[in-house]
Amino acid sequence: MKFKVVITVVLFSLLVVFPAVSWYYLRGGLDYRKNSMKEMIVIGDLNTPSNSLLSKRIKSDSAHVALLYKLSKGEVVSKHFLDIANAYISREDVRCILVSQIDTIARIPKTKLEYLVLDSIEYKQYDQLLDSLKPNMKVVLLNRRGKLIRGYDVESKDERAFLIKHTSILLPGGRAPGDAELIRDKEQ
Repeated sequence: MKFKVVITVVLFSLLVVFPAVSWYYLRGGLDYRKNSMKEMIVIGDLNTPSNSLLSKRIKSDSAHVALLYKLSKGEVVSKHFLDIANAYISREDVRCILVSQIDTIARIPKTKLEYLVLDSIEYKQYDQLLDSLKPNMKVVLLNRRGKLIRGYDVESKDERAFLIKHTSILLPGGRAPGDAELIRDKEQ
């Protein structure tokens, strides 16, 4: 009799309790992702000709996400942006690009970030687009099609948290480039 009770409890746990707990946990993750996706409504387009240097750089090969930092004349890159960019620098699916005008090139720091130097007309278009979305915005998150997801003020701690959250949501699931690979998988 005692054995039947134990078997019943174990079977009930395996067939009802564990799947219910698992469903509850996975549902929470799905709700979190859905709410994050609602925050990331496309707010604009690069609005540059398809043959422009900016469009080619952003809409290229393997990058799923691009973080653009607008470097104005006489300005130094924010330490907060450099910290975020350095966290993603080893990933092939994230591009961190400093966008500047031709005469700003001397102020660009020596880092592993990509640089994109625009002529004055393209830079003015880019600057007007950013200012029309949100004044004094420095960082823009773009998806792989060059759509502006959102602008961020990296000096604000809350905005930096949103930037990191939204970047991670846009990245594809699965293994990240550079993750350890099991030797067993190679040998088979």
